[in-house]
Amino acid sequence: MIHFKIRQWAKDARGHAAIVFALIALPILLASGMTIDLSRQVNLKKHAQDAVDAAALAGARSFKDSFVLADARRAAIAAFDANELTMHGDATCTLNEPVFDRASFSAKVSANCTAPTLFGIGISGQSEVAANVSSTAAAIHTTADVAMMFDLSNSMDNGELVSLKAAGKRAAELIIGLQAGATGRVAVIPFAGGVNAGDFGNAATGRLSGNDDEADDVERVCVTERTGADAFTDADPTSSPVGGVITQDDMNASTEHDILSVAQCPDSPITPLDSNLSDVKTAIDDMSRSSGILGGTTAGHLGIAWSWYTISPNWNAVWEDSDFGGGSSHGAKPYGDPNILKVAILMTDGTFTQAFAIGVADTDNATKLENIETAAENLCDGMRAEGIIIYAIAYDATSEAEALLRYCAGGSSDHYFETNDEDDLENIYEQIAGKYLNVGIVG
Repeated sequence: MIHFKIRQWAKDARGHAAIVFALIALPILLASGMTIDLSRQVNLKKHAQDAVDAAALAGARSFKDSFVLADARRAAIAAFDANELTMHGDATCTLNEPVFDRASFSAKVSANCTAPTLFGIGISGQSEVAANVSSTAAAIHTTADVAMMFDLSNSMDNGELVSLKAAGKRAAELIIGLQAGATGRVAVIPFAGGVNAGDFGNAATGRLSGNDDEADDVERVCVTERTGADAFTDADPTSSPVGGVITQDDMNASTEHDILSVAQCPDSPITPLDSNLSDVKTAIDDMSRSSGILGGTTAGHLGIAWSWYTISPNWNAVWEDSDFGGGSSHGAKPYGDPNILKVAILMTDGTFTQAFAIGVADTDNATKLENIETAAENLCDGMRAEGIIIYAIAYDATSEAEALLRYCAGGSSDHYFETNDEDDLENIYEQIAGKYLNVGIVG
């Protein structure tokens, strides 16, 4: 009897399904719970990464626009806070202090975020999931050919020149870039009572390389105005030469010449477009006025002209001629390419007062000043017509100089700057150069 009951119980299959389900359900529940918590962690990390990316971009963009660390910090924090709202309502984040690098306009933002697990305590023993994220945004340099014109006339004292050089070098850093693979290029155009074009001046005036008929050093070729139909254009100088050096013989031949050009131009020659930051900064550092300059005259219209020439593709026969010290790396990019910006940054501290060529110079001072102003305006008109963006900086300048620079900047308040404070020069050059930086995530 007992044996029969045991056999019946052994054959009874009722309740097996419940037992099997219980055995299977536990791992299913464990896997489901872990999947849900893992999904919450993945989602938390995605939203946290989006938040630090947005914060880094906002901080870097503000930094390169305002150069004010406090503004950039506020922008980064505000962007992070706005994006944090898109996370799970039970997520919490700790934003670490943003880190900014002035040299590269980079902003690094990091954060530590957590969210409670739904099943973690019972399954894995973890009460929360975590996401530690970081992002770095930095300046991305736009391809640009930029001419920077510097006033070295006697009215700029030594302290002011030191500040101007520092500002110019800072702008070169931003335009060319501190990173490898730079695409920006800078040309340096010093001027005073004239422009020293170096051996490039011989090429542009139709002389042989090394010509030094003036016997004032082969590196000093004190060019003058181009006249005739191409006076205010960037026509190819191999077919339409610019004005050459004014010598004593020229003075004797015509009383309409204003003064010898060799006594006016700086010792420092122009430097054509170059992407080698070290070479450009050295050229700016080495800028010096001539010990032979008589008085404090200023030939800014010549500085404007040669600023145009350095970024003009029509002048590549000069800039790429190895016989005159040129090379393919100095040739200007073509006009009209939307991916290549062409920019001129014009700076002076005084009225343009010096002219040389017949038709610009005049024995009547009022006529001469009027001719110079007209020449400068026509040159600026020609540059803008070719799509060149002009920025103008009036440093402790006369009202006449300020009016002319405003004209050259196209009347735009965004393109014209004036200051009487030498310490403000670097900030101005940074603001201008920063306009040609975009920002992107780099890490």
